[in-house]
Amino acid sequence: MTYIFIPMKNPILIFILFPFAGFGQHFEPDLPKMDFKGKVKSVEIRSDNELDKFEIASIGIVPNQLPVLENFDYTFDKNGYKTKEVAYTQNLDLRYTWNMTYNDNGYLTEEKTTNELGETVYHFVNRYRSDNQIDSIIYYPDIKNKHKTYVLHEYDERDSLKMQWHKTESGKVFIRSFHLYDKKQNSLTYFSVINEKDTNAKYISFFDKKNQLIRYQYGYDDTSAFGGGMSTESFKYKKKGLLKFSYHGSGKNKKLYNILEKNEAGLIIRNIDFWDKHICNTTNSVAKIDERYHSYNDSGQVIMTRYKSDDYEQIDSSFYDDNGLVIKKNSTNILKNQVSFEQIISRNEHGNPIRVEFYSAGKKNWAASSTFEYEYDNKGNWIKRSEYRKGILVAVTNRKIRYFD
Repeated sequence: MTYIFIPMKNPILIFILFPFAGFGQHFEPDLPKMDFKGKVKSVEIRSDNELDKFEIASIGIVPNQLPVLENFDYTFDKNGYKTKEVAYTQNLDLRYTWNMTYNDNGYLTEEKTTNELGETVYHFVNRYRSDNQIDSIIYYPDIKNKHKTYVLHEYDERDSLKMQWHKTESGKVFIRSFHLYDKKQNSLTYFSVINEKDTNAKYISFFDKKNQLIRYQYGYDDTSAFGGGMSTESFKYKKKGLLKFSYHGSGKNKKLYNILEKNEAGLIIRNIDFWDKHICNTTNSVAKIDERYHSYNDSGQVIMTRYKSDDYEQIDSSFYDDNGLVIKKNSTNILKNQVSFEQIISRNEHGNPIRVEFYSAGKKNWAASSTFEYEYDNKGNWIKRSEYRKGILVAVTNRKIRYFD
């Protein structure tokens, strides 16, 4: 069993209950999301703290308001995918190294993470068929798992995933996964057998007349060490897509309930979580209900989130400029009728912040508020950023950017 705690392309925990699907991992290029201009080949980021402890005290900066220091190396391929990330501490000691490789279609073919000692924390290789479905996955030894393992995929005549075989290096099968389908190719029932005699994991899907998933049940046999019973996920739809999702746990997960509701654009507008008294360790019959409501602008950006629980209610608001960049955020405590937090951001013609002001209960926090100065290269990317607090230089960040010819 593989547990992943180091940053990955999609940070998740992989449990035996959820084996891999047939299609590979496809991603959009990283470079546009990182706000770099031009065909960037590599970036080296180094930050220096310009303050000693006496200057920090004189300005009034508390520990959680210290300048954020960035020490990273990034490498990109010609398609804009990040192929390597190296993270360092403030003292430039190595934290981790993360390597990724993609094929020409943007599918992840290899991912490897090593820690500060150079030990492999996570390493796998995806092999694909010509239609971009997974043919096999190879997991290499790491500091938690000492042996190489294979996940082989078998498809039926309709190219639907039929079976997964989890094998050791010696060829011993320790998980067999079966997929059964109806005539419309919807997965009706799925079984995963561990050691062929230990634990059965069951998955059952139900569909409406429009071929839409309306209920999904999964769980283990009652004899399983993971706890018996079936958890249920339910789905309701409007004409243009998902309206509501709800989750009800079972067995050892009986304590958690969730309701998720989306609008016709697929954006979450309501999210309700319920924990019973065993999770919150209280004597109340209903321990806690958290509700979150979201509103969006025409570009799909969140403009308001309302939080509501038994004894608390808050509204978080965000405001944007014509380019979709945040220029103000605030939080309002509804019960106290008070703006408890506000952040105001002024930007230059490049869209970079030049002034960030923080307010608490209407009073400006000068020690946390910053102004910035930049130097740019001929591509329009900043290569030096200087941060000031109360007019005093507190941090300098340099970026060495290399481009493809």
